[in-house]
Amino acid sequence: VNFVADDKSATEVIQMILEQVRAATGDEYTTLALEGAVNVIKKGELVSYVASNQTNVTGAEHSESIEDMVDRVKSVDDNGTVCQMFSINDDIKRFGTIQKIYKMQPQKEGETVDNVAGAKALLKQTKEESSLKAVGDINCIAGYALTVQEEQLKGKFHIKADSHTFNGNVHMMTLTLQYLPDTPETPEV
Repeated sequence: VNFVADDKSATEVIQMILEQVRAATGDEYTTLALEGAVNVIKKGELVSYVASNQTNVTGAEHSESIEDMVDRVKSVDDNGTVCQMFSINDDIKRFGTIQKIYKMQPQKEGETVDNVAGAKALLKQTKEESSLKAVGDINCIAGYALTVQEEQLKGKFHIKADSHTFNGNVHMMTLTLQYLPDTPETPEV
Protein backbone atom coordinates (compact mmCIF):
# COMPACT_ATOMS: atom_id res chain seq x y z
CA VAL A 1 0.00 0.00 0.00
CA ASN A 2 1.06 3.55 -0.48
CA PHE A 3 -0.42 6.37 1.61
CA VAL A 4 0.60 9.19 3.91
CA ALA A 5 -0.01 8.37 7.57
CA ASP A 6 0.09 11.82 9.17
CA ASP A 7 -0.78 11.90 12.88
CA LYS A 8 -1.32 8.12 12.98
CA SER A 9 0.13 5.67 15.47
CA ALA A 10 1.73 2.43 14.28
CA THR A 11 -1.36 0.57 15.49
CA GLU A 12 -3.66 2.84 13.46
CA VAL A 13 -1.50 2.42 10.33
CA ILE A 14 -1.56 -1.38 10.67
CA GLN A 15 -5.36 -1.29 11.13
CA MET A 16 -5.71 0.88 8.01
CA ILE A 17 -3.56 -1.53 5.98
CA LEU A 18 -5.51 -4.58 7.18
CA GLU A 19 -8.82 -2.83 6.32
CA GLN A 20 -7.52 -2.11 2.79
CA VAL A 21 -6.50 -5.76 2.38
CA ARG A 22 -9.92 -6.91 3.63
CA ALA A 23 -11.70 -4.53 1.22
CA ALA A 24 -9.55 -5.64 -1.72
CA THR A 25 -9.41 -9.40 -1.11
CA GLY A 26 -12.14 -10.27 1.40
CA ASP A 27 -9.49 -12.00 3.54
CA GLU A 28 -9.09 -10.91 7.14
CA TYR A 29 -5.75 -10.84 8.90
CA THR A 30 -4.80 -10.03 12.46
CA THR A 31 -1.57 -9.10 14.19
CA LEU A 32 0.01 -10.39 17.34
CA ALA A 33 3.35 -9.94 19.06
CA LEU A 34 5.37 -13.12 19.56
CA GLU A 35 8.94 -13.15 20.83
CA GLY A 36 9.41 -9.40 20.26
CA ALA A 37 8.19 -9.36 16.64
CA VAL A 38 4.91 -8.34 15.01
CA ASN A 39 3.32 -11.32 13.26
CA VAL A 40 0.49 -11.15 10.74
CA ILE A 41 -1.69 -14.24 10.55
CA LYS A 42 -4.79 -15.05 8.54
CA LYS A 43 -7.90 -14.96 10.68
CA GLY A 44 -9.03 -18.49 11.48
CA GLU A 45 -5.64 -20.22 11.72
CA LEU A 46 -6.42 -23.11 14.10
CA VAL A 47 -4.57 -24.26 17.20
CA SER A 48 -4.82 -27.96 18.06
CA TYR A 49 -6.82 -27.33 21.29
CA VAL A 50 -10.48 -28.45 21.20
CA ALA A 51 -12.74 -26.90 23.85
CA SER A 52 -15.42 -29.34 24.96
CA ASN A 53 -17.95 -29.26 27.79
CA GLN A 54 -17.21 -32.97 28.24
CA THR A 55 -13.54 -32.45 29.14
CA ASN A 56 -12.23 -28.91 29.69
CA VAL A 57 -14.89 -26.13 29.49
CA THR A 58 -16.18 -24.70 32.76
CA GLY A 59 -18.49 -22.00 31.34
CA ALA A 60 -19.64 -20.24 28.16
CA GLU A 61 -21.65 -17.12 27.25
CA HIS A 62 -22.90 -15.46 24.05
CA SER A 63 -24.08 -11.91 23.22
CA GLU A 64 -25.07 -9.78 20.21
CA SER A 65 -24.59 -6.01 19.87
CA ILE A 66 -25.46 -3.30 17.33
CA GLU A 67 -23.10 -0.76 18.94
CA ASP A 68 -20.61 -0.66 16.01
CA MET A 69 -23.11 -1.60 13.30
CA VAL A 70 -23.35 0.48 10.09
CA ASP A 71 -26.02 -0.61 7.61
CA ARG A 72 -25.89 2.35 5.19
CA VAL A 73 -22.92 4.26 3.74
CA LYS A 74 -23.31 7.36 1.61
CA SER A 75 -20.34 8.33 -0.59
CA VAL A 76 -19.96 12.08 -1.03
CA ASP A 77 -17.67 14.16 -3.20
CA ASP A 78 -15.73 17.29 -2.16
CA ASN A 79 -18.90 19.40 -2.44
CA GLY A 80 -20.92 17.10 -0.18
CA THR A 81 -23.04 15.75 -3.01
CA VAL A 82 -24.14 12.15 -2.50
CA CYS A 83 -22.69 10.12 -5.38
CA GLN A 84 -23.35 6.56 -4.23
CA MET A 85 -25.18 4.79 -1.44
CA PHE A 86 -24.60 1.26 -0.14
CA SER A 87 -27.06 -0.48 2.20
CA ILE A 88 -27.68 -3.81 3.88
CA ASN A 89 -31.48 -3.77 3.58
CA ASP A 90 -32.09 -6.80 5.81
CA ASP A 91 -30.32 -5.04 8.69
CA ILE A 92 -32.17 -1.77 8.01
CA LYS A 93 -35.52 -3.62 8.20
CA ARG A 94 -34.50 -5.33 11.45
CA PHE A 95 -32.69 -2.50 13.30
CA GLY A 96 -33.37 0.76 11.44
CA THR A 97 -30.86 2.95 9.62
CA ILE A 98 -27.40 3.39 11.13
CA GLN A 99 -25.41 5.44 8.68
CA LYS A 100 -21.88 6.67 7.95
CA ILE A 101 -20.54 9.08 5.36
CA TYR A 102 -17.58 8.15 3.15
CA LYS A 103 -15.68 11.04 1.57
CA MET A 104 -14.57 9.91 -1.87
CA GLN A 105 -10.82 10.04 -2.42
CA PRO A 106 -9.56 11.78 -5.58
CA GLN A 107 -7.42 9.86 -8.05
CA LYS A 108 -3.73 10.67 -7.61
CA GLU A 109 -1.07 10.36 -10.27
CA GLY A 110 0.36 6.85 -10.35
CA GLU A 111 -2.17 5.49 -7.84
CA THR A 112 -5.54 3.82 -8.09
CA VAL A 113 -8.33 4.58 -5.67
CA ASP A 114 -11.26 2.19 -5.24
CA ASN A 115 -13.93 4.37 -3.64
CA VAL A 116 -16.56 1.64 -3.94
CA ALA A 117 -14.46 -0.84 -1.92
CA GLY A 118 -13.57 1.88 0.58
CA ALA A 119 -17.22 2.77 1.16
CA LYS A 120 -18.36 -0.87 1.37
CA ALA A 121 -15.60 -1.57 3.92
CA LEU A 122 -17.42 0.80 6.33
CA LEU A 123 -20.51 -1.45 6.39
CA LYS A 124 -20.60 -3.51 9.59
CA GLN A 125 -23.20 -6.01 10.73
CA THR A 126 -24.19 -6.91 14.28
CA LYS A 127 -21.33 -7.87 16.52
CA GLU A 128 -21.68 -11.30 18.05
CA GLU A 129 -19.33 -12.19 20.84
CA SER A 130 -18.88 -15.30 22.92
CA SER A 131 -16.73 -16.04 25.92
CA LEU A 132 -15.41 -19.31 27.19
CA LYS A 133 -13.78 -20.37 30.46
CA ALA A 134 -11.73 -23.55 30.27
CA VAL A 135 -8.69 -25.45 31.38
CA GLY A 136 -5.80 -23.50 29.89
CA ASP A 137 -3.64 -24.13 26.86
CA ILE A 138 -0.73 -21.75 26.25
CA ASN A 139 -1.34 -21.92 22.46
CA CYS A 140 -4.80 -20.33 22.83
CA ILE A 141 -3.87 -16.68 22.31
CA ALA A 142 -5.59 -13.78 20.56
CA GLY A 143 -5.29 -13.96 16.80
CA TYR A 144 -5.63 -17.73 16.46
CA ALA A 145 -8.78 -19.85 16.29
CA LEU A 146 -9.97 -22.97 18.07
CA THR A 147 -12.69 -25.57 17.73
CA VAL A 148 -15.46 -25.51 20.35
CA GLN A 149 -17.80 -28.44 21.04
CA GLU A 150 -19.89 -27.08 23.88
CA GLU A 151 -23.61 -27.13 24.66
CA GLN A 152 -24.20 -23.45 23.71
CA LEU A 153 -21.28 -22.93 21.30
CA LYS A 154 -20.25 -25.21 18.46
CA GLY A 155 -17.86 -24.66 15.58
CA LYS A 156 -14.72 -22.73 14.78
CA PHE A 157 -14.07 -19.53 16.76
CA HIS A 158 -11.51 -16.73 16.37
CA ILE A 159 -9.84 -15.79 19.67
CA LYS A 160 -10.25 -12.01 20.03
CA ALA A 161 -8.80 -11.78 23.54
CA ASP A 162 -7.30 -14.16 26.05
CA SER A 163 -6.59 -14.16 29.76
CA HIS A 164 -4.58 -16.93 31.42
CA THR A 165 -4.26 -17.52 35.16
CA PHE A 166 -1.89 -19.89 36.90
CA ASN A 167 -2.80 -20.86 40.46
CA GLY A 168 -0.67 -23.60 41.92
CA ASN A 169 -0.53 -26.31 39.27
CA VAL A 170 -3.81 -25.25 37.62
CA HIS A 171 -3.83 -23.27 34.36
CA MET A 172 -7.20 -21.69 33.52
CA MET A 173 -8.09 -19.36 30.65
CA THR A 174 -10.89 -17.01 29.68
CA LEU A 175 -11.29 -16.42 25.94
CA THR A 176 -13.32 -13.82 24.07
CA LEU A 177 -14.44 -15.47 20.84
CA GLN A 178 -15.95 -14.60 17.46
CA TYR A 179 -17.76 -17.29 15.47
CA LEU A 180 -16.20 -18.23 12.12
CA PRO A 181 -18.81 -20.00 9.96
CA ASP A 182 -17.64 -22.62 7.45
CA THR A 183 -19.25 -20.63 4.67
CA PRO A 184 -19.25 -16.94 5.62
CA GLU A 185 -22.61 -15.28 5.18
CA THR A 186 -22.20 -12.38 2.77
CA PRO A 187 -24.86 -9.71 3.18
CA GLU A 188 -26.63 -8.44 0.09
CA VAL A 189 -25.39 -4.88 -0.45
